[in-house]
Amino acid sequence: MAITHRSRQRQQQRRVDSLRPTGLPRHTFRSLILFIASVLIANALIGERGLIATHTARRDFEHLANEIHFLHSENARLRAVANRLRSDLGAIEAVARNEFGLLSPGELLFLLNDKRSARDDRQVPTTRVDH
Repeated sequence: MAITHRSRQRQQQRRVDSLRPTGLPRHTFRSLILFIASVLIANALIGERGLIATHTARRDFEHLANEIHFLHSENARLRAVANRLRSDLGAIEAVARNEFGLLSPGELLFLLNDKRSARDDRQVPTTRVDH
């Protein structure tokens, strides 16, 4: 026996009607289902664990992972500098000279000031003599 298209529609309508609580008109039932679906979609997009919140959390995670990577490399660099300062006298001397301005015994420091005086900046007026 072949099931016609119209009989299939009737069977589907009976299933839908069986899901609908008794006493609710069809219009109210559809409105209620549409409202619930809208609330669920809105929650999926903007809720506490929604799509936007997930995207923001992923972006924050990537930023923090990059910052952790930078801090690990900076920590390794500083550890190498500390080890060099513990063992290398030349590194200690370089820091003492560059950062603290210290000199070795017997060294002289000459400070040269290369600024021009205000008098040197003035131009001397020139006169032209015609013969």
